[in-house]
Amino acid sequence: MVKIQTNWFVPVAVPFPVPHKVEGCYVMSKCLLSTHPPTPFEVDNDKSRRRRRRRRRRSNWSCGCGSEEAHAQRQDLSESESESKRELEVLEARRAISSYLGELGVSEEESLSIAWNCPGYVKMLVEGVRDLDEWGWEADEEIAGLSFKDKILHVAAQKGDKGKIAYLETLGLTLSWSINVAGYLSAHTLPSLMHKVTRIKQLFFSPSDNDNNNHPSLLMRNIRLTMRHLSISIDEDLQRTFSFFEKLQAKPGGLNILASQDSAFSSLIQSFPRMLHLSVDNHLTLILDSLLNFGIPTSRVSHIILAFPPLLFWNHQILQTRLLAVKQVPTYRPFHLFFVTCLPYN
Repeated sequence: MVKIQTNWFVPVAVPFPVPHKVEGCYVMSKCLLSTHPPTPFEVDNDKSRRRRRRRRRRSNWSCGCGSEEAHAQRQDLSESESESKRELEVLEARRAISSYLGELGVSEEESLSIAWNCPGYVKMLVEGVRDLDEWGWEADEEIAGLSFKDKILHVAAQKGDKGKIAYLETLGLTLSWSINVAGYLSAHTLPSLMHKVTRIKQLFFSPSDNDNNNHPSLLMRNIRLTMRHLSISIDEDLQRTFSFFEKLQAKPGGLNILASQDSAFSSLIQSFPRMLHLSVDNHLTLILDSLLNFGIPTSRVSHIILAFPPLLFWNHQILQTRLLAVKQVPTYRPFHLFFVTCLPYN
């Protein structure tokens, strides 16, 4: 410390408060002793700098939030526009499919119903057009200038199924199974296929006219018992039948699918697509007559078919021979037919 003589300095009051200690100065009370006129200076530069930094951070944070919010809004707007575009494309694709089915001989009402109930088929065509738009229409550059609807029509025609995939999907088949089954039906036109499906449903899957609805549960119980306890030799027909049951069990709902006639019919077509090649008048009606004459109630005919689908492919003469053999058993019950149709009668 340097000793300060009091007559060296003249006290001058600085018109603002200062800290009690400033480097190079000795402070008395709130006045700074100086031999020079007072000079304004910053008090506590560190605090001032911290305040400025905080203000800049707040400003930057506000700008950043605004930028992120604007970016999110632009992204939401872009997604909304993309979703609207996809919806318009799906709507246009459905209209194109309806028009395409009409050209194949399907009525306007039926074509609209099919077009609005085959989402997998619609998606397949829309994605097909998008892929070709992206990679180029190398086969025909003129198509690149067509409208979206015309491109859908072109892709649908290129598939070669002539509308059968869309129709099969409306019956309850998945898109992949619809494509698979459509491969078996190349000889059919779409109107003839629709007519045959309607006839088969009327013959074997007509609405139940019984006084209760316990038959589906009885059918499923008997199928489970058969799969668990059947001890005869397994031939090809039985193997295909058990495979049919196993596929049903692997699906959501299992054998309960058989309780719905529409679901049961689509599952039957999926496992036995050849049934759609059978003649309705010259074969299936004869099978139905044989079952009814044997004593099977109309309401349970579909259960007999679902319990043993290969029966549909039998020659009706063979079926009648086996039924006559069963009738010779004194205590036979007609509604348990599917237990005995597997027996190797000739």
